[in-house]
Amino acid sequence: MHKATPLTLEKLYYNKSSWGADFKKNLITHAEDFNKLAMFVALKQIDAIIGFHFLEGWYPDKIENVKLDAKQLSRIGAAQAGIVNFSKSNAVAQKFLDFLHSEKTRSIFKKYHYFSSPEEAFQWLGGRKIIGGEYPVANDWIHK
Repeated sequence: MHKATPLTLEKLYYNKSSWGADFKKNLITHAEDFNKLAMFVALKQIDAIIGFHFLEGWYPDKIENVKLDAKQLSRIGAAQAGIVNFSKSNAVAQKFLDFLHSEKTRSIFKKYHYFSSPEEAFQWLGGRKIIGGEYPVANDWIHK
């Protein structure tokens, strides 16, 4: 398995330096989601991706994490769950949210290598970071 060179995500998303241009010219594909990117690595169609730590848990015999230094990251990605204003089933939606916050669900998240709390993410990363938020992408990275 190839070892990926640690990359600075801030440079990828915010910096238009020559480093960004060098990186971009070596980029060979884009995908709609991380599952597709993980499959490209698992099937040995590409050498490396910039993805989430849990992908190694999906394919432990095919994907190896190369952890970035906490100083290289500006924030931690997060998934959210909530009830939309126009929901017609608030009680059922609330029951699902309660399930997501249960110990049973935390154990399922851990089984599949997801963080189940901000503290777990901070501990793994080795530092505290903003969780979630917007991820602006430089215009020259957007496909038109």
